[in-house]
Amino acid sequence: AVTVLEAGDVGHFVKSWHGWTVPRSTSDDFASAEATGCKTQAFKESGGTFVTCSKSEYLQYLSRITRDGEAKGRIRFFAQSRVTSIRRASETSASGCGSKKPLFSKRRDFFQVTVSGGRVFRASVVVAATGYYSVPRVLQVPGSTLPHVITSKALDRQLHSRQIAQRVLVVGGGVSALEIAAGLLDESNPSGAETVDLSYRGQQFVARWHHPSSKLRASLERQLQSKRLHLRMSTKVAWINRSHVSLRSAVAEDEIDFVVPAETVIFA
Repeated sequence: AVTVLEAGDVGHFVKSWHGWTVPRSTSDDFASAEATGCKTQAFKESGGTFVTCSKSEYLQYLSRITRDGEAKGRIRFFAQSRVTSIRRASETSASGCGSKKPLFSKRRDFFQVTVSGGRVFRASVVVAATGYYSVPRVLQVPGSTLPHVITSKALDRQLHSRQIAQRVLVVGGGVSALEIAAGLLDESNPSGAETVDLSYRGQQFVARWHHPSSKLRASLERQLQSKRLHLRMSTKVAWINRSHVSLRSAVAEDEIDFVVPAETVIFA
C-alpha cells in the first residue's frame, strides 16, 4: 500500500489555480478515464497521448482515484498532515539460537517520517512529490506594492469582486500568463478587460502557445487581430503608478523606456 501525506486536502494545490487553468496530462490512466464533462478531451500528438480538462474535472478525477484506492486498500490518505522530519533508521531481528548468540540476524533499514501532531510513519521508500508551488514573483520596482498590483493567485478574488480594470498589464511568459490574458479578453467574461498588454522579458514564449486542446493560439491570435491584445516581448517593468506602467528593454539597456496604460497589473 502507498501512504500519502498531504499538508492540505485532496487537490489542495490545484484549488489554488486561477479559474482559466487548463490542466494537461500525459498520464495513460487519465487519458483512458471516463470523461466527467464535455470539456474533457483526449488527443494524440508527437507519438504521445495528451489529455486536457477543466479545473473542476481534474479535482473530481483526483478525488475519485483517492477514494477508489482507499476502498481497495492500495492507498492510505492522510489530509492535514504536514511532514516535519524524515530520518533514516534501522532495526535488527535475530533468529535461531546458538550457545552464546543468535545464529542469524537480519538488519532492516527504513525511513521514519514524522508529521505535525507527532504521528510517526515508517516507509522503505519516501517520494517527495511536493511539485512546483508556483507563486509568481512580484518585481521589486517602484510602485510594486500599490493595491492594484496583484499575482495570479489573487486573481479569482479580484474577479469575483469586480476589481479588474479595463486596461490590464499581465507580466509573464508561462502558461498562466497566456491563459489569464485570453480569459480577461473573453467576451463571455463579465469581469474582463477591454485591452491587455502582455509583457515578457524573453523573445519568445516558453509556454505551448500551439497547444491544440487549450485553444490558446486561436483565442490569442483573434485578440491580436482585434488589437485588444498587445505583446510586449523582450521587456521588463521599470516602474508602476496608479494608471500607467513603464516598460524597459530587457536586451538593450540604452533603449528609451515606453509607457503603457494599465489600472491593473498582474504578475503571472
